[in-house]
Amino acid sequence: EKAMQRLDEALSTVIPELLQKLSDDTNRVSQKVSLATSGEALDNPFAQGAEGSPANSPVSGHGHWAISYAEKTAANNTFYSTKLTNGRLSGMEARGVLEQSGLASEDLFKIWSLADLDKTNALDADEFAVAMHLINQRKAGQELPASLPPDLIPPSKRSAFN
Repeated sequence: EKAMQRLDEALSTVIPELLQKLSDDTNRVSQKVSLATSGEALDNPFAQGAEGSPANSPVSGHGHWAISYAEKTAANNTFYSTKLTNGRLSGMEARGVLEQSGLASEDLFKIWSLADLDKTNALDADEFAVAMHLINQRKAGQELPASLPPDLIPPSKRSAFN
């Protein structure tokens, strides 16, 4: 039972804190890169927009996505370890994963409504990342938005919302 309590604490407290630290580190690196004004920053393979860099992945690129590379990676690890149907996480499968957050059903209902952007009652990898981001924000004490802010709409879905 103590092992389960420690595991629950790690999943609900320690891991979100680590993800936040990774996110902060990633943001600091991005800020330093964007502050560079010389041409040598463009030669850096980790510079914004460099081919193959995290900055050139669907996580960023044209237009800012509020979900950091670290958050997206963590969400993908969880997403792809679940039972997917046609590359999507069904509502029933997602319920078990999202309930592990310990959030109230009302919060999870709102998070699902915000994250299921295409209203298919199943989440793709980007929508799941949005859901996990909102869960982490809520667990950190932030209120959930009434509607999804533009910077939380995945770049892969922005054309549908313009």
